[in-house]
Amino acid sequence: MKAEEFGIGMVGLGGIANVHLEAYQGEGLRVVGGADPDPAARKAKEDRFGIATYDDAEELAARDDVHVLDVTVPHEAEIRIPLMQRLVKHGKPIVLQKPVANTHADALRIIEIAEEARVPLVVHHQSLFVPAFQAAHDLIQAGRIGDPYFCQIHNRGWWEFDHPIFGKNERWVLASMGIHHLALLDYWFGAWQDVYAMMGRDAGQKCVQGDTWSVLNIRYESGMRAMVQNNWSCRDDEAHNHPNEEVIVQGDRGTLTVRGNEVSLRTDAGEERFDVTEKWFPHAFGRFMRAYLQSLAEGRPFVTEGRSNLRVVGLMDAAYRSAEQGRVVAA
Repeated sequence: MKAEEFGIGMVGLGGIANVHLEAYQGEGLRVVGGADPDPAARKAKEDRFGIATYDDAEELAARDDVHVLDVTVPHEAEIRIPLMQRLVKHGKPIVLQKPVANTHADALRIIEIAEEARVPLVVHHQSLFVPAFQAAHDLIQAGRIGDPYFCQIHNRGWWEFDHPIFGKNERWVLASMGIHHLALLDYWFGAWQDVYAMMGRDAGQKCVQGDTWSVLNIRYESGMRAMVQNNWSCRDDEAHNHPNEEVIVQGDRGTLTVRGNEVSLRTDAGEERFDVTEKWFPHAFGRFMRAYLQSLAEGRPFVTEGRSNLRVVGLMDAAYRSAEQGRVVAA
């Protein structure tokens, strides 16, 4: 079975589903339907993407031509746990939009629901498939910067948007945004050893209840060190805001820098620039799903399988504890 032959069922038709649908259709993948209890959301997707929609996710999951369920509902445990309990009864692989949940305990419960039903579960960490990040990873793997020893990620901007759910959790910018970067570094550099974090919020951001900025210092078992900054309280118009965050990786033979779609490599021999035309939105989403469907077709394990992703959620969880307790937290 080819990737294009799988039927995708979208569970949750909110704002991020627009990106998923645009990306999948752009990749030539087949979305056969979507489900959402909101009539307005259903009609919007019917009109824009021409898909059949349902108010009941189980009615969608029961279709014979739905082979994979792509779940984009909010990551609150009170929403995801009962939904997962219903969906796994249909036995179809599930793709769960990142993060699995806001805490390690809730993420473990969701993953166990899938495991107990013997349903494959992967997490939609499309950051691993961002074209510029993939180009950078290829250069690292090729040894172009030598042995990497330090990485820093800067994501700065201003968020002031009154969304009914997004920004309303006690855990926000790290759990909803920074998790992209933690997953990327886990893929690039392996298991984390310990983390020290600082975080807080800007009282002027009335629409946000949780953390609006965070700085993490992370040590990896490989010897790699990283500093990850997510700051959505920054009013600087020149800031490197998502999806144009700045990623710098230093090695003993060179420095690699990614700024949006710009990838540059500087060594003693000079600077090289690499053209990357495709972007995070929507291309990384499509690249992720194509790669996952191909792994299903070939019976191969996938890089963001549920239980393996607990390491990423565990780092996020540890960072929140570190900031709260003012200490280094070990894995």
